[in-house]
Amino acid sequence: MRIHLRGIVVPLLAVGAIALACLEDGQAAGVIFKDGFALKGRVRREGDTVANPATGESILVGKGFYLLDEGVRRVVFSARHVEEIIENEVDNSADLVGLTRPFARRANTELKYITEILDVKPWDDNWNRNVKLIPSGVNKPEVAEQCVFSMTPNFVWVRARNFGWDAMYTTRELGPDQIYSLLISHESLREKGGRPDLKKRLTIARFMRQAGWLDQAEEQLTQLAKDLPSEEKTIAEARQAVLAARGVQLVIDLEQAHKAGRHFWARKQLDRLPKEGLDGEQLKRIRDLRAKYDAGEESLRLARRYLKEVPALLSDGDARKPWEEIAAVLLDDLSIDSVGRLETFVKFAQQDERERKQGKPSTTPPPGLMAYAVSGWLLGNGAAEDKADFGLKLWRTRQFVLEYQRSHSANARQKLLFAYEKAGAIPFDELAQLISQLPPAEAEEKVSDEVMDLEAKAPNARKGIPYQLRLPPEYRHSRAYPLLIALRNAGETTKEMMDRWTDLAAQNGYLLVAPEWGGGIARGYGYTVEEHAAVLDVLRDMQRRFNVDADRVFLTGQGEGGAMAFDVGLSHPDLFAGVLPFAAPPRYFGLKYATNGFHVPFYVVSGSLQPNDTAKNLRRQFETWSGNSHPSLWIEYKGRGNEWFGGELTNCFDWMGRRQRPSLPKETVEFKSHRPTDNRFYWLTVDGISERAVIGDVRNFNHYLVPSIVQGKVSEANRLNVSVRGFKQLTVWIGRGMVDFDKPVTISVNQAAAPTTRKITPSLQTLLEDFYQRGDRGRLFLARVDFNL
Repeated sequence: MRIHLRGIVVPLLAVGAIALACLEDGQAAGVIFKDGFALKGRVRREGDTVANPATGESILVGKGFYLLDEGVRRVVFSARHVEEIIENEVDNSADLVGLTRPFARRANTELKYITEILDVKPWDDNWNRNVKLIPSGVNKPEVAEQCVFSMTPNFVWVRARNFGWDAMYTTRELGPDQIYSLLISHESLREKGGRPDLKKRLTIARFMRQAGWLDQAEEQLTQLAKDLPSEEKTIAEARQAVLAARGVQLVIDLEQAHKAGRHFWARKQLDRLPKEGLDGEQLKRIRDLRAKYDAGEESLRLARRYLKEVPALLSDGDARKPWEEIAAVLLDDLSIDSVGRLETFVKFAQQDERERKQGKPSTTPPPGLMAYAVSGWLLGNGAAEDKADFGLKLWRTRQFVLEYQRSHSANARQKLLFAYEKAGAIPFDELAQLISQLPPAEAEEKVSDEVMDLEAKAPNARKGIPYQLRLPPEYRHSRAYPLLIALRNAGETTKEMMDRWTDLAAQNGYLLVAPEWGGGIARGYGYTVEEHAAVLDVLRDMQRRFNVDADRVFLTGQGEGGAMAFDVGLSHPDLFAGVLPFAAPPRYFGLKYATNGFHVPFYVVSGSLQPNDTAKNLRRQFETWSGNSHPSLWIEYKGRGNEWFGGELTNCFDWMGRRQRPSLPKETVEFKSHRPTDNRFYWLTVDGISERAVIGDVRNFNHYLVPSIVQGKVSEANRLNVSVRGFKQLTVWIGRGMVDFDKPVTISVNQAAAPTTRKITPSLQTLLEDFYQRGDRGRLFLARVDFNL
């Protein structure tokens, strides 16, 4: 672990704080976090400047947040989450196109906060526009006269003439059309007399290339070649730069598509690769990816062939019919993502084929081959074995679990369980692995590439919660996908929220869901149980109908939806791998529940001119979080108000792509609750909340009210210590790896003088019933112990 400062290599201490203290002059050019997420900018720490009494020299005394300033935005982060700090010794901005306009401010009345942006006019040819907004504390709208002061392929600096207001935007946030209109109207790039100007056109094309808009750059050069055919050589040189950038982007897109399961698209692109613009490293990465697809497609071809041929070798005495039915299901679900589970099956099927051709007896008869297929498919290739009885038992278990999950009668589920156990159950470890490979219990038959309008119908779901879903390209029920739940702002529709995230969600292979959480689009978030159900019930419904990766569920929201994301994420932290609120502070329960979020990271995006409670509440929240290695980040855009930050989405997906819900924490933090339904935290459930702790209506929210609390720790020597205050009932859920079930388990509640010590037996009914209720295949519990307090 190292940092690089001004050419000196220095060891970075595990906590990172001392290393960062060396950088408070703001000289660092990048931070790499322990999860690999990277940011560029100047690092500094908040603090006071004092005078050295001996020399009179000013000294910065750091005492606040660590910040990374990249010009457009500031990022607050935990020093303990830093892996590496790198000083950039090369100025990569020297070649960037930069444009400015003369600017004069008529009034310096400071615009302290912006409550709402009401209307934004287009830019005119002089780089001016009017923005109607509501300043904080003002009842009537004001019109700000804005001017683009400076523009590069990375940022746009906008200043107001009639207010003391500077706002920063990423260039990609404005989009290629707006930027192009600004470029061609700048005095240094405006063509005179309608005559094409080579230098100016090349500058525009270079700007578009540097901004990442390669299609638009190519269009500029193509049109320029038509307008100035005599400049073919110069234009060709510019086109080479675009081709090189396209080669870099193509490799990134191909690798991302492979990761996201967009195999048809990736394979199609590989088959039509351009011959220009790729360097040696890029060609190697493409060859590696092509080799993966070639190997995968060959494995698919062989697996499909043997799944058709091997059952035909079975005799009636080998239980041919069930094996044929199994092969048909595997063939239907088989894909390049799942074929690796059949590697052992294919290997021994090939061997058997060679032996039969040579007239030798089979080393592995057909029932054993099919057993390899079933066990590898259900437990993973490493667990594949050739015992036919075991293979059929595994398949019977698969069918039983799916039927159990589809049965909505408790009596019917009990009968199914009794019959299964009577016939013989498989071990719990193998059952957990089998469940992780199952398709959705009630797999949706009608899937579409378009937006799907659905209603939640999971067990115990509140009736009729509507939501919109966008499936990732090439979706299959046999592959698990990350899920992003997006909560709209008040005053907008779920479709508007979906549209913001659709393109990048598809590119990164995410299931995208937008629940209808309120009683009408104009209504603000009310912090109610019914609104929570719009997230919780839709999540359970998705897990039953689509293949959701339970360890990669993310929650985001804009404005009022962002406030809801804070509240739901902190009330039910065990459900999410990350929470991403936009333009919203934590309020009410979100503030009281700050410690509930120690095991779930937040990626918070706000503007420096949002109403004052945003910065104040976020500071309180991050003061709680940033003292440890918590990977939460607070991104604050300079001079921005209560608005959408579309330029941040690419970073969001990069951050989410590195996140996975952590393993079950053995030491829980102090979980607080003010609502009866905020009652399950990882391996602890509490019920019967004290009436004195309940807050039923945020209009009467009492910040000084003492919450009900639960806390737990898994200790050595098979001991669980739980502390509960303000609840009447406690359930301790015990999962794999928490205790040794072969030995007595001691559970101490509230430091009881005589804690409970007894042998705890794993229960198949407990596991299956909890799985039925929650649908969370990533967290399966084998036993529960209930306490009346």
